[in-house]
Amino acid sequence: MQRLSIEELEPGMLVGRTIVNSEGKPLLVKNTALTEHYISRLKTLGLTSIYVKNDLSDVEIPEVVSSTVRISVTKTLKNTFQNLPSKGQLDTRALKKGVSLLADDIMSNRDVLFGMYDVSTHSDILFFHSVNVCILAIMTGISLGYNELSLMELGVGALLHDIGMAFLKPDVFNKPGPLTPADSELVKKHPENGFNVLRAQGEIPLRSSHVAFQHHERWNGSGYPRGMRGNDILEYARIVAVADVFEALVSDRPYREGYAIDDVFTILRKLSDVYFDPYILDIFMSNIAPYPVGGMVKLNNGQVAVVLSTNKANPYRPQIAIVVDADGSLLCPALKIDLSQERHIQIVKILTGKEFKLFRLLLNNSVTEIRQNKPRTGWR
Repeated sequence: MQRLSIEELEPGMLVGRTIVNSEGKPLLVKNTALTEHYISRLKTLGLTSIYVKNDLSDVEIPEVVSSTVRISVTKTLKNTFQNLPSKGQLDTRALKKGVSLLADDIMSNRDVLFGMYDVSTHSDILFFHSVNVCILAIMTGISLGYNELSLMELGVGALLHDIGMAFLKPDVFNKPGPLTPADSELVKKHPENGFNVLRAQGEIPLRSSHVAFQHHERWNGSGYPRGMRGNDILEYARIVAVADVFEALVSDRPYREGYAIDDVFTILRKLSDVYFDPYILDIFMSNIAPYPVGGMVKLNNGQVAVVLSTNKANPYRPQIAIVVDADGSLLCPALKIDLSQERHIQIVKILTGKEFKLFRLLLNNSVTEIRQNKPRTGWR
């Protein structure tokens, strides 16, 4: 499975992951064959990329949080954002229940690395973003040894870190281009606005409220709204600061596609001890799959492989299945290798969407012939 930009989609490609909106309504279900009409509709809805399948990487991808829970929490959050300006109150019970559901799923899947990224319509970006930031923050809190109470405080703060955005017009935070100076000033007020909303809610912990206030503060003091630095910044906020930037980078935005995970890792490392607490950043990154399951990678020997599974104890040495030899010939059945046991083989890069498109030409020319000669029954 590979994430491709909308511009790289072609009729006949199969949808690799069901695309849903923030209400949980499917826009296109998994295994649907794309048509010109579907591709045009996706563009109209504002999607920038989707996941597609190919014949050699149909791998079941483990999820840290089930789609049912994710959709439920996203719907709750969307209702919260939509009702807040008029009602001035939050359904804290529903929000806390949502955080608890996320935490329960994460605790049940502690060995799973975060490696599947949402695709969403422009109008739903803020809600998917906030839920993902909450998931990433809770994963980090678990790695830091937080108890149940601390995880709840962190999770509530993470889920509502952008609640101040509820008072902005959607065309501001979904703007497909640079913000005007006036728009920028409005956006920069969202931490304080969010803090004021949350601290007025009797059932929201004060430390959760401070996550909304401080998540744009930076380790070196260059952030806002108060220019706090180092350990003066609440640890919860330091966690959410990393999760917020990471999720924004890997996800599509109206003005760009999401960055590749290896590029995001490079960016985050450069910001260590500058924007981010280096210790928190290291813990955070230990929960992210550098080579997501189902993705296609190139090896140092020229072969191409599919990532089958990741090992949290050794995330840079996943299990792979080599599907294309160095000379460009397809291997059938694919050769399964555990890189933790084969130290001489290295992953040198993740195949980009454009590289996958070229690779797909090889699949189209060869897969039918391979299946006729020797049906695939699984990885060996």
